[in-house]
Amino acid sequence: MKEKLNCTLCETPTYFYKKDKSKNYYRCPNCDAILLHPNYYLPSIKEKAHYQTHNNDVEDIRYQNFVLPIIKQVINNYDKRHNGLDFGAGTGPVITKLLTDKGYNISLYDPFFWNDETALLNKYDFIILSEVIEHFHDAKKEFNLLNSLLNEKSSLIIRPSPNTIFIIPIIFWL
Repeated sequence: MKEKLNCTLCETPTYFYKKDKSKNYYRCPNCDAILLHPNYYLPSIKEKAHYQTHNNDVEDIRYQNFVLPIIKQVINNYDKRHNGLDFGAGTGPVITKLLTDKGYNISLYDPFFWNDETALLNKYDFIILSEVIEHFHDAKKEFNLLNSLLNEKSSLIIRPSPNTIFIIPIIFWL
């Protein structure tokens, strides 16, 4: 029998979904979130060490092309007077580099590599999350934080995987 787990986004009781690489995953029947059981979360020091193995070189043309759909979304929906936040920017903030090179005002925040809490005191017109939300341990807490950082009529630009981008206009968050 698998342990019970409440969804970290909507708090609904989840059900066992699958076991992958000896880790248990759960699915929420309400919001369809898929959650890794907290017993499998890495300690912070190991999580940071894992992220340091990522090769996110800001000069790497392949990585620049990888984030290009995000850059296009920002350019198509915002101009240079809008303020953005690259939340979870990682070891090489390619998105920030490409947008600042085009004259955009982008702030950085990453709990491991750009842990400047003053970035969390400002308001933004858009927040970019590229391959970040799948790492949230407490999704509701993180989305409430993100919501508190957004101006009215602002957006989260979310890329949870290489083939998907969501633009979520935020009107209100419960």
